[in-house]
Amino acid sequence: MNPFPENIKKISIPAPAGPVKKEALLPQIPVIERHSKAKTEIKTHVFEGSPEKYYSAPEASRLADLKACYEDAETDLILCARGGYGTGLLLPQLDWELVRKRNIPLLGYSDITALHLGMYSKGVRSCFVSPMAAKFSETEADEYSSGALRNALMQFYGKTGSYKFKMPDGRPMPRTIKSGEAQGALFAVNLAVMTSLCGTAYMPDMSGAVLLIEDVGEAPHRLDRMMAQLHLCGILEKLGALIYGQFTESGAGEDILELIRQRYAKYVKGPVLADFPFGHGFPFFSSRFGGEIRIDMKSEIIFL
Repeated sequence: MNPFPENIKKISIPAPAGPVKKEALLPQIPVIERHSKAKTEIKTHVFEGSPEKYYSAPEASRLADLKACYEDAETDLILCARGGYGTGLLLPQLDWELVRKRNIPLLGYSDITALHLGMYSKGVRSCFVSPMAAKFSETEADEYSSGALRNALMQFYGKTGSYKFKMPDGRPMPRTIKSGEAQGALFAVNLAVMTSLCGTAYMPDMSGAVLLIEDVGEAPHRLDRMMAQLHLCGILEKLGALIYGQFTESGAGEDILELIRQRYAKYVKGPVLADFPFGHGFPFFSSRFGGEIRIDMKSEIIFL
């Protein structure tokens, strides 16, 4: 399924975080172009590399590529190449007036959470939590994942109205840890990246928000520590609802992860759900960052 609406004619691909392997990204380009009917442009510095080895390119180069995406009047959508680390360092240097003026969708997750949080805090409402360019063939092949992204983008462009969240076929609905009702902005984030922005100018006000969290490769004590930070910052207490996504490759049994979920659920005033299809794997439920949702007493979720 083509996840992109027909008005998307050009997709620009930057790498604002970690290094990108040519053998991972280049085979995705014909797949993207074939299904989207859009032309793509890999930005200049995506494969440049850096002395540290954990950035795709030096800071100035990564910033230049992002700026070039927004300065190009033909670019309709920005699809980040991959996550990793380094996006947060770019936030103080972005031309926020330009980003707000262009108001084009920027897609990604994982380390791109830093961009999403920063953009929302600066008044930008065109961020989307979705799989990235290096995994596009997996996204396209998974009807649930590609359909979820298309729904989110179509709603952004006013081509569809509200819709009800559904799980992939054969899977139960998200589990209710704590029942209740809530309506607010949905922030789907990587937990580690979000906690790294606590106390900065790039953390939006979470009052009444629905927070959806995921992470990968974090041991249980680190997950516990990050949840404790959200509690000690007063963020959990401000939330309208909390939804636990996937914590993959944690090295912990489900019993330990459930203890952590239950421990921090008690600080949230509204409903708390678990086992949502959001994390470092497929199926992946894409959403507009900050889009309005409602959770009812039956734990059904409506995207408004």
